[in-house]
Amino acid sequence: MSRVYVDSFSGSVAELTRKQQADPVAVLRALQRSPMVSTWDLSGLLDGVIWQLKKDGLIEDQSMAVGYPWHKFVVTPKGAERLAAMARSGLSRLCR
Repeated sequence: MSRVYVDSFSGSVAELTRKQQADPVAVLRALQRSPMVSTWDLSGLLDGVIWQLKKDGLIEDQSMAVGYPWHKFVVTPKGAERLAAMARSGLSRLCR
């Protein structure tokens, strides 16, 4: 008997277009849906956006809790509140 295992190394961030991966709001929303990001999806552009979101305190890096090839970036309460405030006001860009 044969078994086939199908695995995916893509989270919701990987499904974003390159333009969306450059948008901190789109990345933050995607991480809120699914905090897992594979090593292969962390390009220079996406890595820079994630670095800025961490610096602003909107996400927290919990990658030590998961194994290779995954990284885990959890939206903080500050990040969730920022997204909620944007949804209430109809804004589409992060305000610092």
